[in-house]
This record gives sequence, C-alpha cells and structure tokens, in this order.
Amino acid sequence: MRIPGTWCLFVWGLATAVIPLGLAASARPVEEARFGGPELAWWIVGASVLPAAVAAARYPRGRSSLGRAMGAGLVTAALYAGATVAVYRFVFPMERHPVDLRVLAALGPALAGALAGHLIRWEPRRPRATTTVAAGFALALAGALLMPGTVQDAAQFSAARPTGPEVSVRDSTTFVLPAPGRYTLLADGTPPADPGCRLTGPGGAQTPAEPLTVQPSEPGYDATPATTTIADVDVAVAGAYTMACASGGDADYRLAAGWAISPVADALLRWPLPVLLLIGALPGLALVARGLPQPRTGRGARADPGSR
Repeated sequence: MRIPGTWCLFVWGLATAVIPLGLAASARPVEEARFGGPELAWWIVGASVLPAAVAAARYPRGRSSLGRAMGAGLVTAALYAGATVAVYRFVFPMERHPVDLRVLAALGPALAGALAGHLIRWEPRRPRATTTVAAGFALALAGALLMPGTVQDAAQFSAARPTGPEVSVRDSTTFVLPAPGRYTLLADGTPPADPGCRLTGPGGAQTPAEPLTVQPSEPGYDATPATTTIADVDVAVAGAYTMACASGGDADYRLAAGWAISPVADALLRWPLPVLLLIGALPGLALVARGLPQPRTGRGARADPGSR
C-alpha cells in the first residue's frame, strides 16, 4: 500500500487547518465565530474522503482488488485523521470546540471516497522532472507563506493555561511582580511587532521584552480594542518594575501572567521565522528532491566512458 504523499498532504492541510482557522479568524465581526473558532471535527470528517479516494485509486488492480483497495483507503484516511486529531488534542487543543469522538463519523466519507477511488482506477504517470521540480518549488513557497498565519490562528483558538502568578498593577507603567519567572507583554490596540519595551526593576536592572515570532491576538468587542500577545518578559528578581516602550504605536501595553498552550505550540510561537518558513516548505521541498536527477548506481555508474 502506498500512502498518498505531498499533494494529498498539502490539500489535507488546507482543508483541516488553513481554511477553517482562517475563515474563523476573518469572521471576527461575527461574535460567536470570532470567539468560538471553527468546528474542526467536522472539517476532518469531510476531508477524510480525499486520502481514502487517492489511496484506493492507486491500489494495484487484480483479484479481490475492491476489498483491498477499500481497506487501503480506510487505513490511509485513519492515519491522516488520527495525526490531525493528535495535533488538535495535544499541540493546539481547541478551547471552545474541541476535536472529540465526532471524528468517528469520518468512516462514512472515507468509505465513499475509497469506493469512488477504486471505480476511477487512476494510475498516475510519472511527470517530467522539470515539471515536478517547478511544482515542488511552487508548493514550498505556498507552504512557507501559509505557515506563520496558520500557527497564529491555531494559537488564537487554543486553550492556554497560566504558568505564573498574577501581576499587581499600580498604574499604566508600574507593575509589582510577586516572583521571578516569565511574564507576558500584552498590547491593547494596534501595536508594532517589536515596540522595544523594557522593564526597570530593583537596583535599576534593565529587562528587555523578547518579541514572539508569531503573536496571537484576541478580537475586541464593540468599542474594545483587540489584545495581542507581544513578547516574553523574563525577570530574575521579584519587586516593583516600571515599563517604557520605544515605539508605542496605537496601543496600550500591560504585563500579565505567563501562559502556555503546549511545549510544541509554545516553541512554534518563538522559533525564528526562517525555521517556521522551512517547516511550511518541507512538503514542497520533498517534491523538489523527488524530481531532481538521482545519482546512477550499479554497473552504469562503474562504466567510465573516458577510460575506453
């Protein structure tokens, strides 16, 4: 059984992450959609028809091929759906609409897709190397461009837990931090990506705010501005701190307790942008590698025309 690869994986990602999360994030004027997020379980159910159909269509023909093609389609759909459920349960756990046992309804679309794929009897032909490489580069570019925004949307709708004590606020620029640790810089309004904020603490020690690579935001309500998570602030000593920002933009800044989603999600929010772009480009780069000329091995490689 051949597991459908690059193109199927890319379309699956569009159907179960990029499109539903992007639609929910862009529906912010609609109160329930902007705070609730997408029903990802049903998106997974609907998308299960794709890997099942592709796997069944590519299954070799022969005796009892219908049953085996259907089995290949169901197993492939289960692998795709299971991996996606794991992401939305353990990496980006959805807060308002968790991915739950409703995904078992994917059995119906997977069966239909496997049957349709078997009836189509698609036997792919190997494309030209230049076509494969060009398609791979296009896919890599699309994946790289979509990756940061998709991580941002997923973090917006994920359940976050506090990881430190609450901050005591004296005024708009003075905060009392009860313990050393990591705190979060929030911005209400429209801030720049790096406002250049610094804390001055006991003894005049300077603590810079380290901006996140991907900055999740919570939409505002009526006249209330949106709130964006801007940066981490790691303080070594408890006490009173004053904050100053070099470039405030159209926003008000405040400190809050640190928070976390999951170890993997927290890392994705903080990894350098080139790393995120590379992760998004990996499926396309795999296609490029497949289209590049392979080194010759065996007898053909040992024959040296120049020695004859």
